Amino acid sequence: MVVLFCVLDPHSYHARFYSATDNAPRQSSAGRQRFTPSERQKYYCKHLSLIGTTQLIALFCLLFGTIFFSDCAAQPRIPIYLLTMGILLYLTAVCWGVVAFKLFSQCGHATREAILFCLTLVDLICLGTGTIWTISVVNSVSFTAHNSPLFCSRTLYIGSYIFSISSTFLIFVLFCVFMCSVDRTAARQ
Repeated sequence: MVVLFCVLDPHSYHARFYSATDNAPRQSSAGRQRFTPSERQKYYCKHLSLIGTTQLIALFCLLFGTIFFSDCAAQPRIPIYLLTMGILLYLTAVCWGVVAFKLFSQCGHATREAILFCLTLVDLICLGTGTIWTISVVNSVSFTAHNSPLFCSRTLYIGSYIFSISSTFLIFVLFCVFMCSVDRTAARQ
């Protein structure tokens, strides 16, 4: 989710930092980046909508992991995976807000970006691990025999399966789009 903003409008970074006519950096006399009011509004709307979406996904993970915590004997780590992803996504969204809206300005920009990068990396590792846990029991899970060691709540398993597959697919698509936009940007220069 963090990469989503870069992919939605990858050329806006170049437009924000360089003027269209002379390719010189767009800065004010104080050395800060200048935003027009419409650019600032667009920037805030993108970040707020993506942060809100990330928090909704985190809420989904937290609710499913909490409600169905002991309802999956086939793979008891699935609810833990969803709880962990919910907490990590929420922390990532909060840190993203800190980076995007430049809160805590006494902390260096590189430090804020490094924290966000580390959280994103942990998110991806947790997503990969949870996807493996979810897919590992796809052929053996039972939704009807409640006393069976292969039982898992249908709602929990299908929710976890859809979350894992759609998140993995979305990350793959975003990576491809990002790589294509980097190639186009390099070709222009």
